[in-house]
Amino acid sequence: MYFSDQVLADFDAWCALRTTPGDSLELQSERACQLLNGRGRWGGRRNPVLWRSGDVHSVLFDVAVRKLTDLYALAEHGVETLRAYLEYLEDVDRFHASSAKLPALLRELERAAGAYTASMADPRRYAMAKRFMTAAHDDGVDVTDNDAMQSWLDLFNARIIDERARFLGPLCEQQPELITAEFVNDGELIAAVAPGRSAEYRMMRAISARSCSCAHSPVALAPRRALAHDAASALTLHRLAALAQWCEPGRLVDRHGTPSSRDLTHLCASFYADADTSTGSKFRTLADIPGAEPLWRLAVEQDVIRPGRRQVIPGPRAQLAAKVVAGEADDEATLDLWLAAFRAAVVDDEVEEPLAARLDEVFSAVLSALYRVQGPIGLAEIEKALEGTVPEGVEDDEEFNLFVIAGIHTTIGLLARLNRCAAVSIHTDDATAEPGQDLSWLIDPARSSVELTPLGVYGVREYLLGIGCEAPLTGAN
Repeated sequence: MYFSDQVLADFDAWCALRTTPGDSLELQSERACQLLNGRGRWGGRRNPVLWRSGDVHSVLFDVAVRKLTDLYALAEHGVETLRAYLEYLEDVDRFHASSAKLPALLRELERAAGAYTASMADPRRYAMAKRFMTAAHDDGVDVTDNDAMQSWLDLFNARIIDERARFLGPLCEQQPELITAEFVNDGELIAAVAPGRSAEYRMMRAISARSCSCAHSPVALAPRRALAHDAASALTLHRLAALAQWCEPGRLVDRHGTPSSRDLTHLCASFYADADTSTGSKFRTLADIPGAEPLWRLAVEQDVIRPGRRQVIPGPRAQLAAKVVAGEADDEATLDLWLAAFRAAVVDDEVEEPLAARLDEVFSAVLSALYRVQGPIGLAEIEKALEGTVPEGVEDDEEFNLFVIAGIHTTIGLLARLNRCAAVSIHTDDATAEPGQDLSWLIDPARSSVELTPLGVYGVREYLLGIGCEAPLTGAN
């Protein structure tokens, strides 16, 4: 994710200006990356600048102790790395406004420090994968080599029951079946499978890792110069640049890290030049301005703006956003920023499972239908495509229809976002939807059609490739 990578890069630059006695900058960077990635993956905390009470203890004991193999002196230097990272966020005013104060976080760190090193050396605290990875590492195995790791696991699988039970320790109390299980390394995780089923497990994982069955016919993309020209005209990118300009030279933020209520009227006027802001008191949060919340998240993610505890300022890529919409940026930079906006339109990282999986199914069905037709497609046809996303086991007609109707409402929101990205054009019998127009009343499935623009074809192809579909090209582009 661009935002996390950029925060880590800035942390490395900050550390380079300071001494790190007894340690190397490279190792400190690796540890910080381990802690932040693990915090997002297993701790559910994906925002690298948001730290609340309890987060420090959690990242050390729930993530590092239980999950992270000590490849980069994490046991010896993990506390000092985390301290440096928190001090960096404070020093450059990078903390999210909802974060706990630095002194409180450092007190929490000091309370945890005493038990942390011993806990990192206590196998009873380890989750299953860490227990195996640590033991293999201690035996001299390169645990990043999948084949070498599997060879070590094969030797473990051949051990007698008593040896396995002693090694697994308290894990067997929670899962007695582990004593006889076969352990398989597939490069992403270490799995316990029933005896004699390891070959079947490997085959199923290999099948799932292959491209999905949704193969598409070859398409020809427009020249990149033309795609970049269209991308520069996208309303989303113009609003992104306007948001950065609005933040100049700095705007106060509330405790959520978003604009204060008294500034929202001006922000609305930046988005909608013809908006009536005489009743601006109704704007209490970003949610009161249509489309502002996802745009704000996109701007933060792409470092176009930088909110801190006290204020939000233009970010390092604010100038890039301005150049893009002025047609002054190079084609690759323009398309890179546009693809980020397109991805934000079709993937919502803020949504939790199982809703996220449901949205992915709906969006994939809609985008695949548009991509296959490569021309105007009626919303009635999209509705048919959505029927294939209804969960298995739904047999009641009324419940089935409710799923389809919900999918249509979700699709309208998706099409509105794609329209603002200049990725689709939407037509009714007597009108064409303007970018940013409210589509909820405009779209009538019986009289509306949607078509991918050349830019939309490019974006959807990138999306399809990202989810494992076959989407080949024809001709030279």
